[in-house]
Amino acid sequence: MSHKFLATLFSLGFFLALPVFASPVAAAEDSLSSRVANLEAGWGHLSLGGEFILQGEIYHGKPFSSELENGNRLIPGGRQELKLKLGAQVSPQLSGQIILANQGFWGVSQPSDGNIDKPPLIAPFLIDEAVARYQRPNFLGDFGRFYFTLDPMGLIADHSSYPIEGIALQTSLGHVYLGGYYSRLSSFYQPGNLHITATDDELALRIALPRPKYLLGLTWVPTSLAKDTALAVDFSGWLGKMGLQTSLAWYKPSPDNYVEYTHDGAWGFLANLGILAEETRSLNMKIGYFQAGFTPTFSRLAHAVVGDGGEPFSPNTKGLAFTYQQALTAKWSIIGEISFLSPVDESIMTEAGKQTMADWRITAVRHISPNAYLELGYDSDDTALGRYGRIFTGLNMRF
Repeated sequence: MSHKFLATLFSLGFFLALPVFASPVAAAEDSLSSRVANLEAGWGHLSLGGEFILQGEIYHGKPFSSELENGNRLIPGGRQELKLKLGAQVSPQLSGQIILANQGFWGVSQPSDGNIDKPPLIAPFLIDEAVARYQRPNFLGDFGRFYFTLDPMGLIADHSSYPIEGIALQTSLGHVYLGGYYSRLSSFYQPGNLHITATDDELALRIALPRPKYLLGLTWVPTSLAKDTALAVDFSGWLGKMGLQTSLAWYKPSPDNYVEYTHDGAWGFLANLGILAEETRSLNMKIGYFQAGFTPTFSRLAHAVVGDGGEPFSPNTKGLAFTYQQALTAKWSIIGEISFLSPVDESIMTEAGKQTMADWRITAVRHISPNAYLELGYDSDDTALGRYGRIFTGLNMRF
């Protein structure tokens, strides 16, 4: 990063604690450049970046309620997300990163709008991540608030949607991987002082045996939210020329939970098979089976992930999901996704007696640069109220 660019940031109000002396413009820039050089000499390499996501969407059908007014009207909506990232390499072993995040919907900035559950665009930036990282040849430690996934398939120990507030340690002993994290989920302070009377904590541990042609791992969560427990065994390797990932997990809620949520344990299984992997196209198939009581809080399953990015499966579902990607040209590609799900226990299914639900999505992507792309797509989802669709378009840009 150039000194002149950082000097501009100083002039806009960054690092206000540093003194600024009145002088001609050229002298001021030299002074700022000198102070930035001194700052980088003490802090190490500085980095500044971010991400901007702009999305528009139109729903049609009645996706949320059979009594939804104007359920079939095509009314577009807009939302956007912005992240700012500031990092510093303090020493060869120690680095730090702060990520500020803001997200909101168009047209909800005034109290008279009545959208109390939708964040406005004028909302302030929040600290999404603030993490210090210590790294040695066979050790990696993260401390603070950060996103992290310990379980490779994310069934029981996944914090890709909800950051950890604690520590994560990873190391190797010979050819054995050892890792784990501790996260403080909640603290109960005495009023008027800093004495903690009770906490809710999560602890997750992992051991894995990486080999040239396969990896075998075990992830254990002895305590999580409300003292829940979970265990998962995973395997990654090859089935002929096809890549294979599998995970078999077991989850048990705390016996101190509400009676309707307690049981003796539930199983979940997920397999990901790379049927086709070529330079211009790929085809993946997922097989899932999740009992009704498999509801870990920190998971990539649909019940635990907000927005896109999670698995299509949810508790009490089984079935198949396919993803196909095809590069049409150097600038254009398409992505097709479809899933076929049915209930594991038909006696408690909630989708209005439906035996099978089929959801699909098609997306066209225009690659502007390695750091920016446009997308246009269509979602079709099956619910108890019938099928509904979503037309979406967006811009994703990293800088």
